[in-house]
Amino acid sequence: MRNRGKQQRIFNRLPIFLIGSLVVLCLFASCSASHGGAVHISLDRAQEREAGPLSPDLDLEIASYDLTLYGPERTTLVMERTLSAEVQQTTFDTLPTGSWKLRVQAKNAEGKIVRSLGYDSTLRDRLISFEVRRGEVSVVDCTLVPYWVGEGELSLSLDWSLASRDLLSTKPALAVSITPLSEVASLQDVIIATPQGGYTITGQEAGDALSVELSPEDGIFLGGRALQLALSVLPAGLYEVSIELLTEASSVRLWKGVRFASVMDEGTTSLDISLLDPNLQTGSIAIPIEEHLDPLEVSFTSTTPSTLYPGQKGEFTVAVTGQGSDSSLSYAWYVNGEKVESESETETETEGDSETESDEVFPEILLYRFTEAGQYTITSSVTEEDSVGNLTNWGMAQWELTVEQGEVD
Repeated sequence: MRNRGKQQRIFNRLPIFLIGSLVVLCLFASCSASHGGAVHISLDRAQEREAGPLSPDLDLEIASYDLTLYGPERTTLVMERTLSAEVQQTTFDTLPTGSWKLRVQAKNAEGKIVRSLGYDSTLRDRLISFEVRRGEVSVVDCTLVPYWVGEGELSLSLDWSLASRDLLSTKPALAVSITPLSEVASLQDVIIATPQGGYTITGQEAGDALSVELSPEDGIFLGGRALQLALSVLPAGLYEVSIELLTEASSVRLWKGVRFASVMDEGTTSLDISLLDPNLQTGSIAIPIEEHLDPLEVSFTSTTPSTLYPGQKGEFTVAVTGQGSDSSLSYAWYVNGEKVESESETETETEGDSETESDEVFPEILLYRFTEAGQYTITSSVTEEDSVGNLTNWGMAQWELTVEQGEVD
């Protein structure tokens, strides 16, 4: 069924492709007879996904595209054009020859920018450059990425009202770490508040990540098994959010989970976490996600062995679909919310009469040795970057398993 749908989409786009090719050919003939050139601009709709894994409360549906062309340095020529969301390509003809720059901004119905070209470190802006030559048609393919510019808010709500009072009889201490996965401005000016729950911020440190420690003001009371943490003036970007619950007296970990959130300018991203049983150590988080995007499809394709015991190593493999062209993938692995590195797998290679050992690490495979029996959640997080390092998409998958009591034979 999926292949049939894919074929249908290709069939539907075929007339557009043929028309576009005809336009380019006609323009080539026209430019050959003139003193200027032309540029044919194509928007990569496959990458026009409206947000990250957890969306802010903004209208992220693209309504139009604003294109701006900046002429060669010897001129002050600026050309603008607005396209509807359904249009995939356009052409500017009779352009002066030389080096041009292009800006593309995708906007919602209210005119707010939600996607744009990626940041070019050489041009120091979200632009792309191209050459216009006499009698030729330059073809420019544009890939749009999330417009992570400006500042937004992140609202973190934690509710443990369903957890057994025998397991969590007093308010826990919390440690929250927010790590940017995309390029963001400084985290030094982020404002943190606890509008609900009776908690005090006892530690705050901003560097490559933002770390916050919270302690309860008093013991648990009726209706007090919840906490709200509000972060404002947070630079727009994609973030890894790690939450850890600790016993207040001994700082023993009760539970740890990890999730990911997209923060955009003037928007609030809400992360709602409900803990059913922190003693299970599963790292499960219930999050209502309102998505308007097609994220990377990450799935576990192999988990071995089928039964695990303490001291045994498990092997977990994921496959990723939906990756764009000319992009690269980065993998991160978590066990019960704790980021881990895969163990290397030693292989013996024979060359002539000698044998050598090499340690190979495959990013899509996790090799992990379990030291204790219990419930575990394996999380694989995959990010996609374009050819110049802009983060364009994300996806994740989780696998629940039990390490049995007993010893390996």
